[in-house]
Amino acid sequence: MKIYELNYLISPDLSEEELNAFQEKINKYVQEEKGILGETNKPQKRILAYPIKKMVQAYLSSINFQLNPESLLNIEKKIKNEGQIIRYLILVKKPRKVTEKRIRRIIKKLEQPSMKAETPQKKKADLETIEQKLEEILK
Repeated sequence: MKIYELNYLISPDLSEEELNAFQEKINKYVQEEKGILGETNKPQKRILAYPIKKMVQAYLSSINFQLNPESLLNIEKKIKNEGQIIRYLILVKKPRKVTEKRIRRIIKKLEQPSMKAETPQKKKADLETIEQKLEEILK
């Protein structure tokens, strides 16, 4: 199984209820192909940099999921048939490798004392000592 990220723009004509139902529909497409859903972002209304299909605004949403590469074509066909999706992009995400070098770096950062602890704090002067020094200066 590979890790994928699906980013898509939805028509701005939909209401919030229709948006939630549409997002559930996309999630079902992934689950029908025996995919594992990951992080799902709520649709957010965005102003587009340039018009797409004569639309200046659209809802942007993204889904992370795991799926067999053979099943990806089926999902892509279903997404293409959806009239509400203006544009979409499917990315293959590489799993992050944890190397010894990275682990050492993290441990080293954790072991370093914080910068605030290193700076010595200055003692506040007593009023009596300040008065004595003022008298010495003024005489």
